[in-house]
Amino acid sequence: MHNLEERLRGADRVTVPDLWDRIESTAARAPRPSGPRRLVTIVLSLAVAAAGTVGLVAAFLAGGGPASLPANGVFVYADRGPQPPEIPFDNVDLFAFDPATGERTNLTNTPTVAESSPVWSPDGSNLGYERAIAEGAGAALQVTYDLVVANADGSDPRVIRACGDDGCNEYDLAWSPDGARLAWTAEKRVDGGFVIALEAYDLQKAETTEICDSRTCGYAGQLAWSPDGTSIAFSEAGSWRLPGFLLQTGPIRLADLTTGEVKAITPERPSCGPTSEGCVFDSAPVWSPDGSSIAFIRTTSSGQPGATTDVMVMDADGSNERTLSECVSNDQCLQGPLAWSPDGSQIALFGRYRPEALTLVRPATGEATQVPLPSDVGESAYTLLWSPDGGQVAFLGGPARASNLYVVEVGTGEVREAAETIARESAVAWLPDGAIDVSRESSAPPATQTAEPKTPVLTGTIVFSSSKGSNQEDEGV
Repeated sequence: MHNLEERLRGADRVTVPDLWDRIESTAARAPRPSGPRRLVTIVLSLAVAAAGTVGLVAAFLAGGGPASLPANGVFVYADRGPQPPEIPFDNVDLFAFDPATGERTNLTNTPTVAESSPVWSPDGSNLGYERAIAEGAGAALQVTYDLVVANADGSDPRVIRACGDDGCNEYDLAWSPDGARLAWTAEKRVDGGFVIALEAYDLQKAETTEICDSRTCGYAGQLAWSPDGTSIAFSEAGSWRLPGFLLQTGPIRLADLTTGEVKAITPERPSCGPTSEGCVFDSAPVWSPDGSSIAFIRTTSSGQPGATTDVMVMDADGSNERTLSECVSNDQCLQGPLAWSPDGSQIALFGRYRPEALTLVRPATGEATQVPLPSDVGESAYTLLWSPDGGQVAFLGGPARASNLYVVEVGTGEVREAAETIARESAVAWLPDGAIDVSRESSAPPATQTAEPKTPVLTGTIVFSSSKGSNQEDEGV
């Protein structure tokens, strides 16, 4: 880590973006039909629609669900591996967990190499992580750090940035939907100080491109690629890494990788301090699978007693903003993180109320479904993700944030504990079937883990309610 005094001096040399200039609001209107249709056009359209419906039903019945959604594969995550006594860091390996059999496989099994903070690409093809390697012994022991990409099972690791012996300062790693590019934010020296830069690495070209930095686009964090891979939405969450006490405030921004343009798509508001009221922070953007909408969390009076969070959704250009889930508590109401279902029909989130529950809300109608969670599970729940086929939602949680893995059946509301202490870190992904081969002999789990598959131990009753809205890992707020 950089010397704190040096970083504070550096912060003084960096110009913070002025958030006072303007508040923008735009509204998109769909074009209306130009005129009446001829009867023959109507008949042909109905015939085409009917044929398409028949084809869709046939595909659904034949495959058991939408043809575009893959079957569920294994969970992949980082956890503690073999620990030689001479290694000066916690050895972290990459694991796979098969929910059908309960087997865990150590994918890397490297006692002198730690694979930390892994992120898997949405298509299940690639993996990115920070690697620490210990070489030598005693006084000659050296540790070097690299940013690495590899196949989804950890094979064929390639260094894309050598970080030396001071650790990597890349954060918020996020894959493009096709697994061809990896984006991150990184600390960089500029004129004797430090800035936070948003960068993207192209695997085919083996090139890193800087998109913007904190002097022009704020303190980028919580990166979210658009489904077509042309844009990245992000918040000012990178400000959490600055030294000292700072209330977060800022909009959701959108970086167009084709044109290089970066713009705010939620209102830019005045900055605020510890005594300010009404500080507004928009965070945790997530795209709808079709790329038409972005959901996010809006926190009012960030960091203050009585802070409230609302779940918002807007069109991809920032227009048509509306509230999906309104905070109704008077005491630090927290909602999030957010996870959009693969078919785009629902958004899953945690509502930090009493009693705790998993909420499934339909953006098209505002209809909300509550799946109750036991208090020792719900109050510590985090890392929310959908199954590839869209039929289940998984999360980590448990007593004292034990990182137990829970799976919710969306159709019935059944909640079951799938595994105990499955992850040392919150980085967990649910890969499509066939993304990696775990047919090798599974490794013996650590003493704190349970290798046998867990039977369902929790059940919940689905309670329906309507959203009050009319018209956030994990760190959603």
